[in-house]
Amino acid sequence: MKIPWLLTLFYRPVQKAEGKPIMNKKFKKALEIVFEHEGGYVNDPLDRGGKTKYGITENVWLEYNQHRPPYPIQDITREDAEQVYYELYWKRSGVETLQDALPDEFLIQIFDAAVNHGSGNSVRFLQKAHNLIKTGGPALAEDGVLGPRTREAILNTAKRYALALLSAYIGERFSFYKAIINRNPSQLRFIRGWLPRILSGLK
Repeated sequence: MKIPWLLTLFYRPVQKAEGKPIMNKKFKKALEIVFEHEGGYVNDPLDRGGKTKYGITENVWLEYNQHRPPYPIQDITREDAEQVYYELYWKRSGVETLQDALPDEFLIQIFDAAVNHGSGNSVRFLQKAHNLIKTGGPALAEDGVLGPRTREAILNTAKRYALALLSAYIGERFSFYKAIINRNPSQLRFIRGWLPRILSGLK
């Protein structure tokens, strides 16, 4: 479409955001699971996330772009979403620092929990799961921070009790969903989408 000369003074074409190609295979595998449950643009008035595309909320898009996004949330591409997920969820949750020690199914759970519940909660579930099944030593602070002590404890526990730790982690996710609904019954409408995403990571 040809733009009238006068409008060219004000017109700025949309520039798609660019990021470095992400080569992390474990992240790519986990992301495909997330994309199975996070579709195109939605703006459900009952969804607390508000405007969302590919599971990326408008607020997260603003944060990623330091509140100066190149275009609105409804125009982001799948590649944009991939960059956001890698920087603000995979890396921020700390799952990248665990990827060489935990099975893929566990990594997918941590990553999906970061996406669905927030990075802090995804780590807090790890701490709670560890405290539930630990065989000795002091409990971890359930502060949602994957610091050196939490990382060491998780890795040590996973060496002997990986399946028990994963099961406890999934239990924390179920409990979190239930607490959301107890606080706000209107969120019950989303439960049929929330629960299958937990199990889909166990394929």
